[in-house]
Amino acid sequence: MEVSEAAAPPPEGEAPPAELAEEGAEPAVIKVSGSRFSGPPFNGPLVYAIVGVPLLLLSFLGTMLISRGGTPAPAEAQHEWSYEGAAGPTHWGEGDPHAAICQTGTEQSPVDIHPSRLMQLEWLVPIQAKYKASKVRLQNVAHTARIAFDPGSRMVFQGREYELTEIRVHTPSEHKINGRTADMELQLLHVTPDSAQAPAVISLLAMEGAENPTLAKVWQQLPEKEGPAVKTTVDLNAQDLLPRDLRYYHYDGSLTTPPCTEGVRWIVLKEQIAASRAQIQRVKDLFKMNARPVQPTKDRFIKEEVPARPGS
Repeated sequence: MEVSEAAAPPPEGEAPPAELAEEGAEPAVIKVSGSRFSGPPFNGPLVYAIVGVPLLLLSFLGTMLISRGGTPAPAEAQHEWSYEGAAGPTHWGEGDPHAAICQTGTEQSPVDIHPSRLMQLEWLVPIQAKYKASKVRLQNVAHTARIAFDPGSRMVFQGREYELTEIRVHTPSEHKINGRTADMELQLLHVTPDSAQAPAVISLLAMEGAENPTLAKVWQQLPEKEGPAVKTTVDLNAQDLLPRDLRYYHYDGSLTTPPCTEGVRWIVLKEQIAASRAQIQRVKDLFKMNARPVQPTKDRFIKEEVPARPGS
């Protein structure tokens, strides 16, 4: 955010896809749960000790680094950049020390969420959205549309509270699910209401379908040209954008536009939402293509909740 053919080479700037399982093979999903390793010597506590404790320690250390290091709220890069040509994604960060991590980072976003990289965890908990209606401000920031909210809309994730600040829009989607791209992606940016301003982003993947009534309230008012934010009289509640099913994929990543700051907690909702062809085309007309290619997953795993057991 600001966020192939079998034998064809990847598009410019796009990392090769993660190692794919053979067609028809069972995806190598790692499941961290007592039921998977029942009976000695693979009982639940042993698995938690071997796998869970290191993961928790890494998560704790990551949180401490974010808190102490003061991961900044998203900021714009210091140099001009684009989605194509000499200033395109493969050149982001060149000559700009503030955005060098776009080239050197180890936890960059977006990613392709592939079954071979999934880790199922029993202790993941649902997100709690506590959004409320807000008069929104609309802005064209050259590379995307920005829908800004007044304070007061909160989200709780993994025991930490975040404040919704804005939504940014990308066509096509930046994240992929098993190699598939959605028609559009809405990224709900949140930051902690403390001095750390640690960011978390909820990603909504949208496919062409029925008109989205919530987007319809502001879509035709999106500014045609880059400029300052425009106040509206529209009350928008981000809660109305969310699908009914809030199950998600989660991973640690970065901003998807320069300066590509890392330390961002990504929450990609599994259930897609709908938007009409005209609504999707509106974004394309304003910004053409504004999606960063997927980045190498490297040694990261995408976390998801262990599916509910039958009858539970």
